[in-house]
Amino acid sequence: MQCKLYVFEKTAQSWIERGRGLLRLNDMASTDDGTLQSRLVMRTQGSLRLILNTKLWPQMQVDKASEKSVRITAMDTEDQGVKVFLISGSSKDIGQLAAALHHRILALKSRAEQETEAPATSIPEAEVPQSNEDDSDEEDKGSASAAASTPATSNSDGGENQAAGST
Repeated sequence: MQCKLYVFEKTAQSWIERGRGLLRLNDMASTDDGTLQSRLVMRTQGSLRLILNTKLWPQMQVDKASEKSVRITAMDTEDQGVKVFLISGSSKDIGQLAAALHHRILALKSRAEQETEAPATSIPEAEVPQSNEDDSDEEDKGSASAAASTPATSNSDGGENQAAGST
């Protein structure tokens, strides 16, 4: 889409125009699990100077600032830091861009949550047999196995921490 790109300058507390040009949302399918890896790339008209090239990440902020603009946090190509950018364009293009960015970031967030939940459920199962082998008293083995069965049957929100703290 054709648009203008502004960057928020903290020292001056104002928006500074970075350039006008073509903004692209590039998607590449990951070879691992088929999910999308997306980038926002913008080049100026005429000289085709690169003014925005950032990967989308789960904690990226995307806000529709007005009918014709979207505010995002992105990596800056000049100083490699995270900055606040404003993309200004037609209301139709901005609506489509905001929806596309929101959809992709939600997908990244859900994938990141699934990755953090998968190791959390496998760690207690690996620790339970080790704690049973270390116990020399048979009565302690019986209570340890009873406590170990509690996290497996409860949900992973808080049952594991309570059972682990009691043993």
